[in-house]
Amino acid sequence: MSSSIYEIFHYAPPTVNQCPSIDSNGNSSYFSASLNSLQPFVPCQLHNITENYTNHVQLVDSNYLMRAPTHFDCYILLFFARWCHFSVRFAPSFNAIPRSFPGLDFVAYDVSKSLRYMTYFGTNAVPSVFILRKNKLLARLNSTSDIEILLSLIESTLHLNKTSNLTIEDDDRLGPVTTLFEPSFDYALLFSWLFVGLFIYYYAEKYNLITIIRYRFSRQN
Repeated sequence: MSSSIYEIFHYAPPTVNQCPSIDSNGNSSYFSASLNSLQPFVPCQLHNITENYTNHVQLVDSNYLMRAPTHFDCYILLFFARWCHFSVRFAPSFNAIPRSFPGLDFVAYDVSKSLRYMTYFGTNAVPSVFILRKNKLLARLNSTSDIEILLSLIESTLHLNKTSNLTIEDDDRLGPVTTLFEPSFDYALLFSWLFVGLFIYYYAEKYNLITIIRYRFSRQN
């Protein structure tokens, strides 16, 4: 991806409502905007709105995600996870936002399927929201505690005005982005403990540590 994605400045808030997916190295960035946004902005190519058209979030797989710049001009990308309660809490709001920007594309990717795409886009926690144009990152929002911040960020970054106030309806609590918390089993942690256990057992057998410990314990008693 273009190096311009990483030419960004950061603002760190007191708290960030996110679930880490990998080692964050102390990164708690809350908002970042591309320095290129200082250049004259060319309006986004939005969808033509018909009378019966209702904008909604599109759930995408990894192949579609990597081809997103060929499908969309300006679009909003959400990384979420079913096992993250912050993602679940944010989901109804994100499901409702497309109605406020009816011509804009909104896509979401479940990182439970693969974490490597988060690293590719320069983040390591969920939920994370990206505002992109083709393959260029315009802005990123890591804190999702206040949905009004995201609405304002979309308006200021893409020079758009929302057509209606955000209203969460019953359908928004059903999807497309899941609102059901699904705790996951940490297989990596299990593998780590198994490795440590086998490592200790191997050297205990090799140097007869169990026998030595039993002998010294019996002598003390």
